[in-house]
Amino acid sequence: MRAREALTASGPNLAEPDRPTGERTMTASPAAVYRAWTERFDRGFALPGSLKLEAKIGAAFSFETESEGQRHSQDGRFLRLVPDALVERTWAAPAVLDAETTGTGELLARGAGSQLRLTHRGFRNASSVDRHLSALPRVPDRLDHRL
Repeated sequence: MRAREALTASGPNLAEPDRPTGERTMTASPAAVYRAWTERFDRGFALPGSLKLEAKIGAAFSFETESEGQRHSQDGRFLRLVPDALVERTWAAPAVLDAETTGTGELLARGAGSQLRLTHRGFRNASSVDRHLSALPRVPDRLDHRL
């Protein structure tokens, strides 16, 4: 089952107690990080030409990534948007066993940069949680490097 199909097949398991969280001080401003998630996601995350994104509550987005020579679809929809402060969205991808999860990025100004807190919930099993806990620190590292 493709991630796009999983979005309509099942919803996130928000009762799941495990919520992988990562926090990092970013050199980029909250506005720059917010724009990266809502306007410029193709810079460093999505494969060129694969991004379909409109940053509106309820709007769906999709893109593809590549890992080990294989393309992977990623899909979701925006749940909450607070300019320069918060992005919450669903996410469905093969990496989470075709389950829809919910990711939240909270931004606080810290001097010229920002403090980014990522929370990801709705995993269906412990192996998905473990995989995301090991991968989660790479997301803000990559984002900060690209910005």
